[in-house]
Amino acid sequence: MYQYVYREAAGVYWDQNRYGFKSTPMKEWSCSQWFKQIVEVVRSGVGVELKLGPNVVWLNVPEQQKAEIQREKAI
Repeated sequence: MYQYVYREAAGVYWDQNRYGFKSTPMKEWSCSQWFKQIVEVVRSGVGVELKLGPNVVWLNVPEQQKAEIQREKAI
């Protein structure tokens, strides 16, 4: 059912190969803004409450944005 999240037309998609949600290319928004967008779209469109797990691997996310995401969705 996750693949239907695209119907929200909010730039959020299910990536079948990675088994995760992704955004359109991040041109205008920061990582933390896209994270909030994905969490909200998945919650409202698919009914799933996403949370950060204890084993998150952060790649190419600036420390300030990482801290903002962690404050928003505490591990």
